[in-house]
Parts: sequence; structure tokens; C-alpha cells
Amino acid sequence: MPPSANFGLFALAAAILHLAVAVTALPDPGATLIDPDSYLRLVRVQALLDGGGWWNAILDRADAPFGDSLHWTRPLDVLLIGLMLPLLALLPQAAALHWAGVI
Repeated sequence: MPPSANFGLFALAAAILHLAVAVTALPDPGATLIDPDSYLRLVRVQALLDGGGWWNAILDRADAPFGDSLHWTRPLDVLLIGLMLPLLALLPQAAALHWAGVI
């Protein structure tokens, strides 16, 4: 097989595996987040969308009046925004972000 076919089969197998893990990892098909960290991640992404700085690691809503420093990296935030974008055609921004977090 040519290398591109091997890569295609690998990508398909990885996508099927990720889908299987995602379906079995959720406790129920409801619209719930898994833990409080998921909520904080969505608050951080919402702050970024509202004009917060890319390098700002302080979440103002936590530990007022000082804020709390979050150790997470931005690539996952970009993934959530990417999942949210197609949902914006059907839902308001907050709901689309919530569903992206659930997914």
C-alpha cells in the first residue's frame, strides 16, 4: 500500500476509536459537563471570546478580588471554539459553547 493509504486507514481507525471513547465516557446523553474543571474551561473560553487577552491566564471570577491563575493551555480552548463555530448557525454563543464543552 502507498504511504498515503496507510495514513488514511490510521486516521480512520483513530477517529473511530476516539468516537467510541467519547460515547462510552459520558455518563448519560444529557447536556451535563463532566466536572467543575469543564465549567472553568468554558468560563475561560467565554472570557477569551469577550475580548480577554490570549496570554491572560488569570480568571477574574475565581478568588475575587485577586483572580485565580489557570494552568491550562490555549490549544484546547481553540479546539472548543472550533467545535462551537458550526453550532453558532443554530444556537446563541453561550449555548453553542456549552454544547461544544459537552462534546
